Amino acid sequence: MRFNSISIRIFFWLLVISLLPLFLMSEVFFQEFEEQIQQAEIKRLVRMSDKKVKHISGYVNERIVDVEMLSRSPITTQAIVEFDKIFHGNGVDSLAYQRLDASIREYFTSFLTTGYYDLFFIAPDGDIVFTVEHEADFATNIFDGPYSKTGLAEVVTNTLSVLGTGVSDFYFYQPSNKQAAFIASPILQYGKLLGVIAVQINIDKVLDVVTDNVGLGTSGETVVARKKNNSASFIGELKYQDQTSSSLEIMLDSEWAKPMQHALRAESGQGVSVDYRGEKVIAVWRYLPVLNWGLVVKKDAREAFSVVQHMHELRWFMLISIMLVVFIVAYFIGLAIVRPIRQLTYASKEISTGDFYQRVTVEGNDEVGELAESFNQMTEELQVSHIDLLAKVEEAEKANRAKSEFLSSMSHELRTPMNAILGFGQMLELDAEDFTQVQRDNVKEILDASHHLLHLINDVLNLAKIESGKLELLMEEVHIDDLLQQCISLISVQAETLQLNVIDHVSCHGYTVNADYTRLKQVLVNLLSNAVKYNQREGSITLDCEVISEQRLCIRISDTGKGLTEKERSKLFTSFERLSAENHVEGTGIGLVISKQLVELMGGSIGVKSTLGEGSEFWIELALLNQK
Repeated sequence: MRFNSISIRIFFWLLVISLLPLFLMSEVFFQEFEEQIQQAEIKRLVRMSDKKVKHISGYVNERIVDVEMLSRSPITTQAIVEFDKIFHGNGVDSLAYQRLDASIREYFTSFLTTGYYDLFFIAPDGDIVFTVEHEADFATNIFDGPYSKTGLAEVVTNTLSVLGTGVSDFYFYQPSNKQAAFIASPILQYGKLLGVIAVQINIDKVLDVVTDNVGLGTSGETVVARKKNNSASFIGELKYQDQTSSSLEIMLDSEWAKPMQHALRAESGQGVSVDYRGEKVIAVWRYLPVLNWGLVVKKDAREAFSVVQHMHELRWFMLISIMLVVFIVAYFIGLAIVRPIRQLTYASKEISTGDFYQRVTVEGNDEVGELAESFNQMTEELQVSHIDLLAKVEEAEKANRAKSEFLSSMSHELRTPMNAILGFGQMLELDAEDFTQVQRDNVKEILDASHHLLHLINDVLNLAKIESGKLELLMEEVHIDDLLQQCISLISVQAETLQLNVIDHVSCHGYTVNADYTRLKQVLVNLLSNAVKYNQREGSITLDCEVISEQRLCIRISDTGKGLTEKERSKLFTSFERLSAENHVEGTGIGLVISKQLVELMGGSIGVKSTLGEGSEFWIELALLNQK
């Protein structure tokens, strides 16, 4: 079926009218629904992330408060003084050190049970004078010892510098062979620095909070990272990373892990982004200033929007179902409307071929039924008119055949006496030496009139042959150059008499056309003769040609005569219409009629352009065969 058929248009508009509002409404609804789902997920993630940040920050801050309180304890003050004195005076292997260690170890060991791994006393010169665990870092110097590049050395150095509590980041600590962070606080007595107390906390407590993914579904997780040079270094095990691989690091200008990049820039926010896998996620990011960490709580968008996807699939199922229903309804509605129209179309085509007996079945009393009834009435009237027309055409053809036969018969009958008159006139012209001037003029008038009448008889015979279809053409390849030169030579004497300038722009183009050589020559001579006869003295005749397409050649003949009015142009190709008869210009009045019919018989066309007071341009368009 064609798209412009009525049934297709009915189907299309029913589909548009029924589905477009539904589609637009569902699109708005689903966008709103998706936005609500996203906001709900984000709110839940925000609550979880804020809770985790609060938990981690609270845990670290509680440890800071514990260490600060311990640093102000008289027991701690007395212990650091004694340990510093005995460490530097007697050494760690002395009996005095062992007695001091044994006297206070139980007190500080009980302190570790509240969530610490080890406790350190560091003298102002950097010596570690006491630890509970007595690992490899005991009795070393944090400034120039083997552990001077550790988090413990970093936080103690900072504490000694600012005389304030400091917290290190979690790094691998070799003496304990695990990830560890340190909190250090200065021990002061009356404003005098006695040393530093430091505690070691394990990362396990923090990671327990981070790895708690309850409420995050199957794809959700919480990740933390620290800024390392120009990259984000993730801490702990990642849910979607090979456990045997090293810690993941992603450049801060990467297209991945965008939420973590925001968090490490001390930014807080939420939205749809891309995680460290390059996966689209809903994420909430926060900054942990207490540890200089970034924290991201995220969930795969695919899982978060699974309900939306299900509803989206349900929506398309409903739309397709409605589309099928609309299609079926539109089919039957279109069929009911189109069937009588198709009958009208079929009947119209049959009538166009001449079968005026075609009728259509009238179904119902609606507009289509009225149309069918009117069509049948119109067909009956056409049938009557066609019969009358056939009778008139037959009558006209008989009259035309009679006219052609009469013209042909009359022309043949006139040729014999005309040839006799022309012969006697020529004999008189030969003996005109003894004639007076008046007699010689009379003989010339006889000859001129005879030639003119003979030319008219020949034109009438040609016209009769053309109208009767008896004229035969010999189509061949005709060289325009040669033919025009012959035609120009035939009218050259007439042109010289009126001092006309013949301008030939056609020569040397080498065009050839498909035409009857003799008949084309007859046409061109006629046009050139008219250009001479209807020109003004000392005027010009211009010949030109142009290839107007790949297969058509246009030949133009222009003159500088008086030009034609619009009324004259309308009668130009009418038989026996001589436009300048009042100017006594010789002619039969059917030359252009014959020329037009000859050109059309050769598969071409002829026309004229004229401007009153400037001249006329006749053109012939023929089939182009070749161009040299």
